[in-house]
Amino acid sequence: MITITALKRPPTASGVVYFRQLQPLMHLNKYCKDVCNVQFVAEEELPLALPNTDIYFSPTPAFDRSRRIHETMQDMFPKVKIVYDFDDSPWRHIPMTHPSYVFTGLIDGKQNLGCGYKFVWENKETTMEVGGTVHTFDITRNSRSIDTQKWLASNADRLTTTTDVLSKALVSEYDLKTKPEVLPNFLIPELYTPVKDITKDEDEIRIGWIWGFSHLKDFLDLLPYLKDVVNKYPNVKVYLMTEFELKPELLTDQFIVIPAKSIFNGYFDIVRNMDLDIGLMHLAENNTYNRCKSPLKYLEMSALGAVSVAPVTLYGDYIDPNKSGLLYQNKDDFKDKLSKAIEDKQARLDMLKEAKKLLPTYSAGSVVLKYLDLFENIVGDNACAN
Repeated sequence: MITITALKRPPTASGVVYFRQLQPLMHLNKYCKDVCNVQFVAEEELPLALPNTDIYFSPTPAFDRSRRIHETMQDMFPKVKIVYDFDDSPWRHIPMTHPSYVFTGLIDGKQNLGCGYKFVWENKETTMEVGGTVHTFDITRNSRSIDTQKWLASNADRLTTTTDVLSKALVSEYDLKTKPEVLPNFLIPELYTPVKDITKDEDEIRIGWIWGFSHLKDFLDLLPYLKDVVNKYPNVKVYLMTEFELKPELLTDQFIVIPAKSIFNGYFDIVRNMDLDIGLMHLAENNTYNRCKSPLKYLEMSALGAVSVAPVTLYGDYIDPNKSGLLYQNKDDFKDKLSKAIEDKQARLDMLKEAKKLLPTYSAGSVVLKYLDLFENIVGDNACAN
């Protein structure tokens, strides 16, 4: 019996924590309970839990607490194997992001020009108003997080991540003991099934776009083109789920802004009842950060019953163009592809049917077994007697 210990997470924890820790570990207990035991504990409970622990598992470690826990385990519980799951945060090629995120665009003390905004490394803080919202970027804090994250990656027994591209990027960036194991994101289709009757006009078409802090600039770049298309179709409504409070003058009456909720505070209850027809993915700069993306948003939209209109740079490996979704090359092409999706209902239905064929590949049952294989490989014959 393998025992895995992870920290309890607060209700405000992000979707990353849910998809990359809580959901896989909860399903290990469900599908593999005869060979695997998962326990969630508070940090102060770790000294009691670790003596009977084989693996300590944590997603995206970046801050001082992670290093403190790691060093304590190395000193007091050296037999415990430490596994960290890394997402794309080491390559956030954007100039402004949530202060708790890792920001490596300035790692060499240079200004990041990826989005046209300039920041000075020597400043402790930089504040900017974007899209009607003021955000503060704490350079000192994020610089410390970069160093901590590199140290944790180099000292872990194993890293896991979401895609082959991200695994290779981590190898090139960090001094690793072994190549990170690719464990794809998975989702539970039942969580996206509507739970209440939804009323909308017979000819109404709903477009959904879910995005967060790291894609504000992508949203603002594509918004004028989206408005041009939507303006031609009075029966179209656009549902935006975002963490930003957008200025009303940015949008028209055809846009409905839904405040973003955490996974634990109503996210699924909202998205599953949107009754979307089309799902949008942002056009983003072709850089390491964006190439590392998993197809989770595409999978979510397919599970929600919406055909995806997505950029080829991010989703070309997952979407068969015109068969399982629509891929666009640039902003003008985005307008053409979105117009096609709006005008051709039968094409939407045919592409959605094809897109849903990918969902079993990313099902809980198949991906969770990959987690179990990895943990068994790490522990070998040295599991704690439970």
